[in-house]
Amino acid sequence: MITNGYRLPSVAGSFYPSDPGKLISQIDAFFEKAPKFDIDGKIIGMIVPHAGYISSGFTAAIAYNLLFGKPIKNVVIISPSHHEFIRGVSLFDGMGYLTPLGRVDINKELSEELMASGNNTIYRSSDGHRGEHSIEVQIPFLQRVLSDFKIIPLVMIHDNFEISDSLSDILYKVFSNKDDFLIIATSDLSHHKSYDLAHKYDYIIRNDIEKFDPDSIIQNIMNGKTEACGCAPIVSMLKASKKLGASHSKVLHYSDSSTVFGDKSSVVGYLSAVIWKPV
Repeated sequence: MITNGYRLPSVAGSFYPSDPGKLISQIDAFFEKAPKFDIDGKIIGMIVPHAGYISSGFTAAIAYNLLFGKPIKNVVIISPSHHEFIRGVSLFDGMGYLTPLGRVDINKELSEELMASGNNTIYRSSDGHRGEHSIEVQIPFLQRVLSDFKIIPLVMIHDNFEISDSLSDILYKVFSNKDDFLIIATSDLSHHKSYDLAHKYDYIIRNDIEKFDPDSIIQNIMNGKTEACGCAPIVSMLKASKKLGASHSKVLHYSDSSTVFGDKSSVVGYLSAVIWKPV
């Protein structure tokens, strides 16, 4: 639902607490337990999961833990569409997103630059944003680690690799002369496979991410060797990050739903990763 130009939370109270105090406590508890990684360079991109916090929040927090104190003012979030068909890349046409922790505005100037830079690849719409949880669950984490930031929320079909090159070119054109940005791709990994099969599938995409090889991800997805519900967002972010000078990619954490729920007969895989360039 959208009110006064702001997209209201659709999964508060289910994927994460709707009470602001409880939400802050849960996120901060993740951060307290999260290992700290030393990234020697400028962070360009990240991969984070988008399941309920009880399942994947800790894995996501390990990536977001890297952002404390960073001078990031603009965050591009690339999400798959789980419920609606998207003809290209849908950039939310409202003012911003609301969470229990307050509102986050969209950077209108950068949005206009993105749309003007790429042959109608990106269009302004509510398509894919109305009930999509993937972007929404990232914002409370960002609200805890950054201050005075804006977002550029983008939604695309999960495996639309045909527009990944175009989207990465657009992101390069707009952000090549800027320093205060981050590009997030949000994705879960294999869905509802046995524990052993899920880890076999997930190992392949984990390895491709570590190798910083988006073309291998495409090939392995197309060949049915691995899966990720946000594979095109991942590929788009990795390709854009390479063009923007990133040369390092590291998987920070991997988990699956059996860690919390115990059922190994049908699990979902989660991963967080960081992409950076030396400075």
